[in-house]
Amino acid sequence: MKINLIENMPAGLNKLSLIEENQEGIDIHEYLGYCNFKRNILSTLDNSGMDTNNFKSISIFKITDFSDLKEALNYWFEHYEALYNAQQAHSRILLDENVKIITVNKYLAAMQLIEGYSQAYADEKEAVKDFKKRKEEIIAKLQDEDDKDYIETGLMMPGITFREAVINYYLKGISIFKITNEGEFREAHKTTISKIVNDRNFYTHSSKRLKPKLDFEELMDIAAVTKELYRCLILNSMGIGKELICYRFYHNRSMYSWVYKVFQIKIEGEGKLPDFDREMWHFFDPKDD
Repeated sequence: MKINLIENMPAGLNKLSLIEENQEGIDIHEYLGYCNFKRNILSTLDNSGMDTNNFKSISIFKITDFSDLKEALNYWFEHYEALYNAQQAHSRILLDENVKIITVNKYLAAMQLIEGYSQAYADEKEAVKDFKKRKEEIIAKLQDEDDKDYIETGLMMPGITFREAVINYYLKGISIFKITNEGEFREAHKTTISKIVNDRNFYTHSSKRLKPKLDFEELMDIAAVTKELYRCLILNSMGIGKELICYRFYHNRSMYSWVYKVFQIKIEGEGKLPDFDREMWHFFDPKDD
């Protein structure tokens, strides 16, 4: 089979024709639609219609995906204020993408998104309780009264560290696609997490001690997957099950690519069409009988 690219777009393909040679002769299949598959990763396509608008539609979340729309809306409005900072960061990323601005600010907005999300769900009372308990344990081990006073007055509650916020955010998001525990996740991705934290500090603070560890493409991949994981987390909290989220993103080949490039995880989501998609399938791209 020979693939002949007819028209290229910056983010992918939107038109191509396939020339297939067989015993009866040559068949030409034309595919239209804005493909979400990056050109540099594209390898082979068949004539199943996988790049038509019909195929792309199954990667889009729909109202029918919510098990209870009323509960989903209640959740959103109940948490809107707490998620405000995260939403603002998410909006900045979307705006940059809309006007096609590609700078490290997209990466920094993704890092602010992580902080905003972590703040929204942080249990401050429990964190303060754990801190006080640990502080008392440290003081109890000291012999010198001056040392005890120094720790008592000088050791203040710092709040959740950015590294912990990053680990918790990605662990929770990736767990939608692959069951993993915190220990396994920390060990498997400790190098990636360290690079993410380092470059956030590098681009946020002026320091001669820090050097960037991620190249620009890696920064953009991390920003993109961070943005999409936010969607996963919010949609899951609003009542869409993990299985359906996996199914949708399995067919979103950009997300499939980002999750694999950043975390080396392949999204597993191949299965039967959800009811709405099955009913609407033939309305997108008419097919010959």
